[in-house]
Amino acid sequence: MSDPGGRRGGWRIEFGPGGPGRPRGPRRPGGDGGDDGPTWPSFGRRARIAAIAALVVLLLLLVIFLRPLLHGPVMIVWRAPLPWLVAALILVVGRLASRRARLTVADLQAGRDPRRGVWAGSMALAGLSFFLLLSLNPVLVQRSIASHTDYARIDAFPDTGVVRLVPRDVAGRIMTAGFNSSTERLTDLAVVNTKDGLKWSAIRSPQGLFRRYTEKSGGLELQDAQDPGRSVEQVDAGFKYAPGLAVFDSLSWQLKERKMFADLEAPVGILGDDGAPLILVPYVSYTGFPIRRPKLGGAFLVHPDGRIEDLSPEEAAKRPEIARSGRLFPDTLARRIHDAYALKGGIWNYLLVHKDQTQIVDTEANRQPYLLQGPNGTTSWVSVAQPYGASSATTAIFLTDSTTGRTRLWKVAPRDALTGNARAVDIAEATPIAGISFGTGGVVNPTSGSFRASEPRPVFVKGKLYFIVSVVPSTATTVTKTIVVDAQSNRTYKVFDTDEQGLKDTLDFLENGPPASAETDDEPSSTTPDQPSANPLPGATPQSTTPASRAELQQQVERAIDRQQEALDELRQLREQLGATTP
Repeated sequence: MSDPGGRRGGWRIEFGPGGPGRPRGPRRPGGDGGDDGPTWPSFGRRARIAAIAALVVLLLLLVIFLRPLLHGPVMIVWRAPLPWLVAALILVVGRLASRRARLTVADLQAGRDPRRGVWAGSMALAGLSFFLLLSLNPVLVQRSIASHTDYARIDAFPDTGVVRLVPRDVAGRIMTAGFNSSTERLTDLAVVNTKDGLKWSAIRSPQGLFRRYTEKSGGLELQDAQDPGRSVEQVDAGFKYAPGLAVFDSLSWQLKERKMFADLEAPVGILGDDGAPLILVPYVSYTGFPIRRPKLGGAFLVHPDGRIEDLSPEEAAKRPEIARSGRLFPDTLARRIHDAYALKGGIWNYLLVHKDQTQIVDTEANRQPYLLQGPNGTTSWVSVAQPYGASSATTAIFLTDSTTGRTRLWKVAPRDALTGNARAVDIAEATPIAGISFGTGGVVNPTSGSFRASEPRPVFVKGKLYFIVSVVPSTATTVTKTIVVDAQSNRTYKVFDTDEQGLKDTLDFLENGPPASAETDDEPSSTTPDQPSANPLPGATPQSTTPASRAELQQQVERAIDRQQEALDELRQLREQLGATTP
């Protein structure tokens, strides 16, 4: 019997193991009001409401002031909700089923509880389905990307003849070697387009634990992406929020406070119209349910004084400094779009049939796509795809506009044969160059060689596909040679030096293409010296005395002299090698 008011903690009579009629007093901490030990008194209604309100306020404060700490766990569920939803649904159904399960006398006599069995089985099924869907989710997402992407077919190569000549690792070594500061370090190396052409950009961040909390970012460091010999340019500006700063001054902390349900891309240092440094951070949001696919959500533009602009994709594309940089549409998102084409024919085709399936092969750590500059200053992310399997030919080329994200596709006809990017590296390393010894398999080691072929960048010159391959020493301190591989002939077209004249010739080739005489030849010039004309010698009599003929003859004479000098240098090196190997 309990008190009439039904209040907890009042007097009541309970029947214990000893039989009825044993009154028990109110339970209190440390008391012995019953045989089953002391219990705590229950909270009143007001106390429970106050406790819940305090917990809600604590959670709100956590979300308001420390929500960047929750960004990682939240995004794990936000990107891939399907495994979590299915597992939760199975657990709910299992809980309901376990409650409805009946406990019979036979179960009690046998010492079993079928409700526990139902609940344990639902937990096992939920765990199995979670990990299975988690492993399948990337394929489902890629299929969703392929289904919602318009791969616009193009019938001819666009002319995107402006490509960087300095690989990423060389740019990093050059910038680090020329960075004279004991209090800063360079981070977030990326290639950007500027009014003066393609440049490698890095953000200057404070170095050392103390300076991370007390100092600001120093600005940007720029290196010409076309000429490894040019000096590094420093652009000074004290960024209030930047990568490398600590706690609330950290750029990622500030941006995660503003975008809880988006993935931040790597920050990129760019230049404004007035030459002032800015930091651009695109971010990726997700759409669709329950299969969520990524899309460009917008971009943050960070000013040195701490002002942060949150721009939509349309707003950012209208800003000239952002559109010119070629970094609005992230390269990681462009790569996912290019990879997703392999699932254009469906998951069944992707797993078993492989009809018209593509694969993008990377030759080194700096993965495709590469940034190329096209007509009218537009820039695109370009990837070369090979057929599924062991083939190393080019089967498709993807071009994604680095501002709008529009993707175009050029498919190679089955009757045509174009070499791929991985094969271009092999061709470059098989090219005999005086004084250059390549490592085996692209790996530099003292016994096999001290040079390697780096980053086969695809480029379209006068509607024709070439690969620009850099010859880099083991120290990656500079670019020794630039090799142009003709994808159609599967041979080396030309080996350019990296001195002033060599760079000029390389850029002239990329802009204007091969000379008219070379275009009519059946064979590419490769490493074979250009054949002299009918009057190659300085003393030969020209057949025409017009100024144009004289200029042409002078060029032929200069080329003949250069060839003779190269032949003499090669003979000297061969003689030295012969002397070194003579017993």
